[in-house]
Amino acid sequence: MCSVKAPMRGRYLVLILWACLFAPGLVLAGGVKGRIAFRGELVSGVSVAAYSSIEQKNNEGPVAVSSPTGKDGRYRLDLKPGTYYCFATSGENAGSGPDFFAYDSDSPVQVAGDEYRRVNFSLVPGAVPLVSEGEGTLISGRLLFKDELLERVYLSLYSSSRESFKGPGMRIIPVEKGEFRVAVAPGSYYLIARKRLRGGRVGPLEVGDFFGYFPGNPVSIDEGEHLDVRLEMISRHEPDSEVMGLYTGVVGRVLDRQNYPQAGVRVFAYLDSKMKGTPDFFTALTRADGVFRLELPGAGSYHLLARESFGKPVAQGELYGRFARNTAVVIEREGGIVEGDIVVEPYEVP
Repeated sequence: MCSVKAPMRGRYLVLILWACLFAPGLVLAGGVKGRIAFRGELVSGVSVAAYSSIEQKNNEGPVAVSSPTGKDGRYRLDLKPGTYYCFATSGENAGSGPDFFAYDSDSPVQVAGDEYRRVNFSLVPGAVPLVSEGEGTLISGRLLFKDELLERVYLSLYSSSRESFKGPGMRIIPVEKGEFRVAVAPGSYYLIARKRLRGGRVGPLEVGDFFGYFPGNPVSIDEGEHLDVRLEMISRHEPDSEVMGLYTGVVGRVLDRQNYPQAGVRVFAYLDSKMKGTPDFFTALTRADGVFRLELPGAGSYHLLARESFGKPVAQGELYGRFARNTAVVIEREGGIVEGDIVVEPYEVP
């Protein structure tokens, strides 16, 4: 009778593990996870659904759906590697939509095979348009934040979701006092609202800006119909700043060499130590106190710099500086926070 010596058994075990890891069709665990809140309070009974496109949500079922959240508001959704659009809903009611709704405004999210991307949701009340006959073909409504009218908002109408709502849309309507009324052609529209604290019709949203996706999107309107909508907006990154307890990143101040805080500067984070091109992550512009808060997706090494402009080469005299003399910031775990200041000074073009 033959027996296998212990060292050989160890080798066989290694071979088996190697074969399992690299077997054709094997997908490593990954997906999205996070917490879900409504106006700062964690919510149970909410599920997250992932779709490969917005059109799939309108016409088909989701790729995957998470289990409902518990009292801690946490969810986890396992997904194969790919690109996904994520929605959170609770209490679907025929004719009146869900009790709560949220769309991940950073969609689409890229999922790798070996990691979970953190996607937190701020819920708004579910809503569907109220339809009536009117003079002309009209869409009217109110833009709100926590039940209060929100002023100086831009409402965008999109005829398609193919561009992930990243552009200005087919039409932009300035809404000065929170209420709007606009004549449209019969058709189907996505209603997206944005308010940038620094003003402007276009550009990336920053922390503290407002975003709204109508839960009943897309709305369809026929000739002579009048649709009235209630579009509740959220403050960007509100869940992380108010209740999540999962914030991961770097906090600190941007200072000059005399330790005076500097306003009007962004902090950029790069995964590549060369720090060239578009940053992987960035902050809003600092205010008078120079404080910045840079949220990062998880554990890893990040390379930080601070500067005034965005999307162009550093100009002569522009405030510019690197974190800790170009030392990488190391986040050891999700929920890890590194504190540190960045010193900037007028840039000298070589």
